[in-house]
Amino acid sequence: MSNDFKQRRADRIGDLEMLHQTLEAEFVRCIEKPDLSFDDISRGSTVVCEWRCFHGHSFEMTMKARWKGAECPTCKKSLLTQHPELVRWWDTAANGMGPETASVYDRTKRWWKCDHGHRFERSIVTTIKYGLTCKQCKALGLEINTRAARDDHNLLNDHPDIAAEWDYRKNNFRPEEHSPGSTRVAHWICERGHEWSCKISERTAERSRRSCPHCKTLKYTHPELAAELHPTKNGPITAEKLKKSSTDMVLWVCPHGHEYSQTPAARTRKLYPAGCTVCKSIGVIYEDLIAAEWDYKGNRGLDPMDITVSESISAKWVNKETGERWVETVVSRINRHRRKLKSVKKSAKRGKLKKTA
Repeated sequence: MSNDFKQRRADRIGDLEMLHQTLEAEFVRCIEKPDLSFDDISRGSTVVCEWRCFHGHSFEMTMKARWKGAECPTCKKSLLTQHPELVRWWDTAANGMGPETASVYDRTKRWWKCDHGHRFERSIVTTIKYGLTCKQCKALGLEINTRAARDDHNLLNDHPDIAAEWDYRKNNFRPEEHSPGSTRVAHWICERGHEWSCKISERTAERSRRSCPHCKTLKYTHPELAAELHPTKNGPITAEKLKKSSTDMVLWVCPHGHEYSQTPAARTRKLYPAGCTVCKSIGVIYEDLIAAEWDYKGNRGLDPMDITVSESISAKWVNKETGERWVETVVSRINRHRRKLKSVKKSAKRGKLKKTA
């Protein structure tokens, strides 16, 4: 038997002993058979018993359900259990009850007392929704630590990587003084030296965690594309200000010196990213075909340097040897040209094979 298995078994036995002590202390009586004691009832029994929790709430539940982990229904939905971060503002004396009895679904206005001593009325439902906010503190410009941190539950302990970006020069408070869910605005500085401000909770949110907004710009996310941004024709727009998701049309210069317009979002998308339209144009890829058959007079307004090989626009073509003219889509003419080149290549290959034979 491995040491790990022995340890897990010992832990389980310890947990069961602790649960046994808790249930025995909360047991009042067996409703169906009052003469039975706690030890007389088996763990899997479905008889209903009366219980009284640590906070004094009485409730009825089967012995089987309690051994499976079911708890006091009042405590389960109490303010103390569900939102302990709000309890410090709860005015027990004015409300006539403690947070362990107050329900999180209570819409009745209750009394609260902020850190600066201001008393006000607000329902528990509203307080849960908007957090610890005091209108008087806001009017006086007083700062509020909306979610006080516990010694073992603070930003420094729970998120050391985020706390490492804490700007100690600008913040007059420390990361260990705030919980990860605090809505207080703090100053941050990343490893590249960029500075910005946002709420602590925005930095720790699992689904929409915010990081340095400057590091999300094109200069850092796609330096190879940032190098192609036109240096003089984009006005105040620079790679340091442009995000990869931007849909603004900007001017680029490809490694071959072609200038073209495209959005950063189109250039950085994972599936079929956009590139230089000139390099992909029929005027560059099929330069010989365009020189031989493109009707420049008939295609006024159409520049082969602006048309890609897959476009289905109609264009005018001319056989400069015979003078024959016709209209055909770009993609159709390109496909015919490709088939011809492929056929010529195959014929040449066959001719070489015959010679070698």
